[in-house]
Amino acid sequence: MGVTKRALEHEEEKREAATDIAVRAGVLSRCEIHSECYFDAGTDPVAAYKLGNALLANGELAGVFDSPRDMTDHVKIVVDEAPMQCTMCSKMLGDD
Repeated sequence: MGVTKRALEHEEEKREAATDIAVRAGVLSRCEIHSECYFDAGTDPVAAYKLGNALLANGELAGVFDSPRDMTDHVKIVVDEAPMQCTMCSKMLGDD
């Protein structure tokens, strides 16, 4: 496997872990029908940062993130990029 492919896979692992942190913290919600994540605008992303730091401290995220800052940067990215509602549901309901 090439260096570039490994780097891309590690970046995807970080994004998946960041998404999981945000979902576990209640910052992102997961559509029960489509499994797509969307942002719950009433939830403060700081809860995800705190959870991520706790998970880093207890070793649960060992080898995933390079530092606490790397983790918070990735959580911020996935939260900022998340839609306000499931895009699949929105299309089905004609809300787009």
